[in-house]
Amino acid sequence: MDDTAHVPLIADDMKLQQATCCHRKVTRLKLIGICFICTLTILFITKACITRRWPDRTCKFPSTNYLVNDNRKRRLPQSIIIGVKKAGTGALRHFLDLHPDVITASKEPNFFSFRYENGFDWYNKLMPLSREGQITVEKSSNNFHHEQAPGRTFEFNSTIKLIVVVREPVERAISDYTQRVINNRSRRKFEDSVFNFRTGEINREYICIRPSLYHTNLQRWLKYFPMSQIHIVDGENLKSNPYEEVYKVEEFLGLSHQVKREQFVFNATKGFFCFRTSSMVECLRDNKGRQHILIDPELKDRLKRYFRPLNELFFRQIGQRFDWS
Repeated sequence: MDDTAHVPLIADDMKLQQATCCHRKVTRLKLIGICFICTLTILFITKACITRRWPDRTCKFPSTNYLVNDNRKRRLPQSIIIGVKKAGTGALRHFLDLHPDVITASKEPNFFSFRYENGFDWYNKLMPLSREGQITVEKSSNNFHHEQAPGRTFEFNSTIKLIVVVREPVERAISDYTQRVINNRSRRKFEDSVFNFRTGEINREYICIRPSLYHTNLQRWLKYFPMSQIHIVDGENLKSNPYEEVYKVEEFLGLSHQVKREQFVFNATKGFFCFRTSSMVECLRDNKGRQHILIDPELKDRLKRYFRPLNELFFRQIGQRFDWS
């Protein structure tokens, strides 16, 4: 006789039902947890893109071509925005991104000025993936006033197209100084750095003055490149009428006119133009268009008098004139 105790089948069914029920609860909890994590991830990415904490190309998917293999690869730039810093170079880069045949590097390499020793492989890795026929543009605003950048750029590509954004030189210098103070890179007063106390003359080598010496800096580039390969952008007009300046850049780069006037949307709160993409209106970072540090009016007048004849040399050099009075 078999002494083994037998549990009724109904007990087995109950255990099976309990186990199944528990498994369903665990599975449901896992599913809820996964959905919660995915939702948080999407919200985080969306916020990072909206606040522009991530590079534009991480957040921007203008077409379904971005999601498929369309033979995209990293290409060295065919055009460089070489300066001038604090004149509107960042705004121009973002505006050019509106054109479907232009793709811009989100990081500022400053390769031909300060990082040339890193080599071209390093430089190429900073370039975005582009399709055949797209123009790759990068912005390196320190190149313009760097002594060795013109020669290095010429050796890289003697036919490259160069873009220079300029604005009234004294206001540009003050904007440059303001950024340095905010970033804790300068503790000296503006006037203490601008003037040579021994001679009383303007310190042309001061980091905030040197980029504003447009005639001197451009002359170095003209030793290697003809003026036909250099396009000058009016930084003041870029701020007030971006469509007009982007239209001129499209012509300079040999592009069809794809950027529309209605894509530029003025933001009264920020005081400058934002731009409309396929999905939303985007604005430049909050540090764009900020208030400058107040400078003594007499000092500003003295600087403007100093730059006036230099501006005239620059106007004759480029064959156009700006209202910097």
